[in-house]
Amino acid sequence: MVSQAVADGTVFSGWMVFGDVMYKVGYPADADRKLVPGTLVKQRVGAGWSGFSTIETSRYYDATAAYRRTNQYALRSDGVLFRWTMSGDTWTKPVSATGFSSLRTMALISQTRTYDTFLATTRGCALYTVRLPVTAPLKPVVKLVRAAGSGGSRTRT
Repeated sequence: MVSQAVADGTVFSGWMVFGDVMYKVGYPADADRKLVPGTLVKQRVGAGWSGFSTIETSRYYDATAAYRRTNQYALRSDGVLFRWTMSGDTWTKPVSATGFSSLRTMALISQTRTYDTFLATTRGCALYTVRLPVTAPLKPVVKLVRAAGSGGSRTRT
Protein backbone atom coordinates (compact mmCIF):
# COMPACT_ATOMS: atom_id res chain seq x y z
CA MET A 1 0.00 0.00 0.00
CA VAL A 2 1.12 3.55 -0.64
CA SER A 3 -0.13 6.78 0.86
CA GLN A 4 -0.47 10.19 -0.73
CA ALA A 5 -1.22 13.39 1.13
CA VAL A 6 -4.23 15.32 -0.16
CA ALA A 7 -5.94 18.52 1.01
CA ASP A 8 -8.42 16.75 3.31
CA GLY A 9 -6.12 13.99 4.62
CA THR A 10 -4.50 10.97 2.95
CA VAL A 11 -5.37 8.57 0.14
CA PHE A 12 -4.20 4.97 0.57
CA SER A 13 -4.02 2.60 -2.41
CA GLY A 14 -2.46 -0.66 -3.45
CA TRP A 15 -3.01 -4.32 -4.23
CA MET A 16 -4.55 -6.90 -1.94
CA VAL A 17 -5.15 -10.63 -2.31
CA PHE A 18 -8.27 -12.11 -0.73
CA GLY A 19 -8.30 -15.90 -1.10
CA ASP A 20 -7.33 -16.48 -4.72
CA VAL A 21 -8.36 -13.06 -6.12
CA MET A 22 -6.29 -9.87 -6.38
CA TYR A 23 -7.95 -6.47 -6.05
CA LYS A 24 -6.82 -2.91 -6.59
CA VAL A 25 -8.00 -1.09 -3.47
CA GLY A 26 -8.03 2.48 -2.31
CA TYR A 27 -9.60 4.66 0.28
CA PRO A 28 -9.35 8.24 1.54
CA ALA A 29 -8.73 8.94 5.21
CA ASP A 30 -9.45 12.16 7.02
CA ALA A 31 -6.88 14.36 8.78
CA ASP A 32 -6.92 11.92 11.74
CA ARG A 33 -6.22 9.03 9.31
CA LYS A 34 -9.68 7.54 9.84
CA LEU A 35 -11.49 5.94 6.89
CA VAL A 36 -14.07 8.19 5.31
CA PRO A 37 -17.26 6.06 5.45
CA GLY A 38 -18.56 4.74 2.13
CA THR A 39 -15.42 5.57 0.14
CA LEU A 40 -13.61 2.23 -0.15
CA VAL A 41 -12.85 1.37 -3.78
CA LYS A 42 -12.25 -2.31 -4.59
CA GLN A 43 -11.61 -3.26 -8.23
CA ARG A 44 -11.08 -6.91 -9.18
CA VAL A 45 -7.79 -7.57 -11.05
CA GLY A 46 -8.16 -11.32 -11.46
CA ALA A 47 -7.91 -14.78 -9.94
CA GLY A 48 -5.03 -17.23 -9.58
CA TRP A 49 -3.06 -15.46 -6.84
CA SER A 50 -3.20 -17.97 -3.98
CA GLY A 51 0.09 -19.56 -5.11
CA PHE A 52 2.06 -16.33 -4.70
CA SER A 53 3.98 -15.50 -1.52
CA THR A 54 5.25 -11.99 -2.28
CA ILE A 55 3.83 -9.18 -4.40
CA GLU A 56 5.72 -5.89 -4.82
CA THR A 57 5.11 -2.76 -6.89
CA SER A 58 7.88 -0.58 -8.27
CA ARG A 59 6.82 2.92 -9.29
CA TYR A 60 9.62 4.91 -10.91
CA TYR A 61 9.32 8.50 -12.11
CA ASP A 62 12.05 10.71 -13.54
CA ALA A 63 10.66 14.23 -13.95
CA THR A 64 13.74 15.49 -15.79
CA ALA A 65 13.35 12.89 -18.54
CA ALA A 66 9.53 12.68 -18.39
CA TYR A 67 9.91 8.93 -17.85
CA ARG A 68 7.49 6.87 -15.79
CA ARG A 69 7.02 3.13 -15.26
CA THR A 70 5.18 0.84 -12.91
CA ASN A 71 6.23 -2.79 -12.56
CA GLN A 72 4.42 -5.49 -10.62
CA TYR A 73 6.55 -8.34 -9.27
CA ALA A 74 5.20 -11.57 -7.82
CA LEU A 75 7.06 -14.58 -6.42
CA ARG A 76 5.18 -17.84 -6.90
CA SER A 77 5.60 -20.64 -4.36
CA ASP A 78 7.40 -22.83 -6.94
CA GLY A 79 10.24 -20.30 -7.16
CA VAL A 80 9.24 -18.50 -10.37
CA LEU A 81 9.50 -14.69 -10.22
CA PHE A 82 7.16 -12.77 -12.52
CA ARG A 83 7.14 -9.15 -13.67
CA TRP A 84 4.30 -7.28 -15.33
CA THR A 85 4.73 -3.74 -16.65
CA MET A 86 1.66 -1.60 -16.16
CA SER A 87 0.09 0.57 -18.83
CA GLY A 88 -2.65 2.48 -17.04
CA ASP A 89 -4.70 -0.26 -15.35
CA THR A 90 -3.60 -2.92 -17.86
CA TRP A 91 -1.06 -5.58 -16.88
CA THR A 92 1.19 -6.66 -19.76
CA LYS A 93 2.07 -10.28 -20.50
CA PRO A 94 4.55 -11.23 -17.78
CA VAL A 95 8.21 -12.10 -18.13
CA SER A 96 9.63 -14.55 -15.62
CA ALA A 97 12.78 -16.02 -14.12
CA THR A 98 13.16 -19.36 -12.37
CA GLY A 99 15.45 -20.41 -9.53
CA PHE A 100 13.94 -18.58 -6.57
CA SER A 101 12.42 -21.53 -4.70
CA SER A 102 14.58 -20.96 -1.60
CA LEU A 103 13.30 -17.37 -1.11
CA ARG A 104 10.97 -16.70 1.78
CA THR A 105 10.30 -13.04 0.98
CA MET A 106 11.67 -10.00 -0.81
CA ALA A 107 11.28 -6.24 -0.51
CA LEU A 108 12.00 -3.46 -3.00
CA ILE A 109 15.00 -1.38 -1.82
CA SER A 110 16.16 0.55 -4.91
CA GLN A 111 14.96 1.73 -8.28
CA THR A 112 16.62 3.32 -11.29
CA ARG A 113 15.50 3.86 -14.86
CA THR A 114 17.13 0.56 -15.88
CA TYR A 115 16.64 -1.82 -12.94
CA ASP A 116 14.87 -2.57 -9.66
CA THR A 117 16.70 -4.06 -6.68
CA PHE A 118 15.20 -6.23 -3.96
CA LEU A 119 16.49 -7.46 -0.63
CA ALA A 120 15.60 -11.14 -0.34
CA THR A 121 15.64 -13.58 2.57
CA THR A 122 15.91 -17.32 2.03
CA ARG A 123 14.18 -20.01 4.06
CA GLY A 124 17.62 -20.72 5.56
CA CYS A 125 17.95 -17.05 6.67
CA ALA A 126 20.59 -15.99 4.13
CA LEU A 127 20.24 -12.44 2.80
CA TYR A 128 20.70 -11.50 -0.86
CA THR A 129 20.20 -8.56 -3.18
CA VAL A 130 18.38 -9.35 -6.40
CA ARG A 131 18.88 -6.80 -9.17
CA LEU A 132 16.32 -7.08 -11.99
CA PRO A 133 16.68 -5.23 -15.30
CA VAL A 134 13.46 -3.57 -16.44
CA THR A 135 13.98 -4.95 -19.95
CA ALA A 136 13.21 -8.45 -21.22
CA PRO A 137 14.48 -11.06 -20.83
CA LEU A 138 14.39 -10.99 -17.05
CA LYS A 139 18.00 -11.88 -16.13
CA PRO A 140 18.50 -11.36 -12.37
CA VAL A 141 21.85 -10.49 -10.81
CA VAL A 142 21.94 -12.10 -7.35
CA LYS A 143 24.55 -11.17 -4.70
CA LEU A 144 25.03 -12.62 -1.24
CA VAL A 145 24.81 -10.03 1.56
CA ARG A 146 24.88 -12.41 4.55
CA ALA A 147 25.22 -16.18 4.58
CA ALA A 148 22.79 -18.35 6.51
CA GLY A 149 23.86 -18.83 10.12
CA SER A 150 26.39 -15.99 10.03
CA GLY A 151 24.98 -14.51 13.21
CA GLY A 152 24.68 -10.87 14.17
CA SER A 153 25.52 -7.73 12.32
CA ARG A 154 29.02 -6.74 11.41
CA THR A 155 30.58 -3.78 9.70
CA ARG A 156 32.10 -4.25 6.28
CA THR A 157 34.83 -2.02 4.98
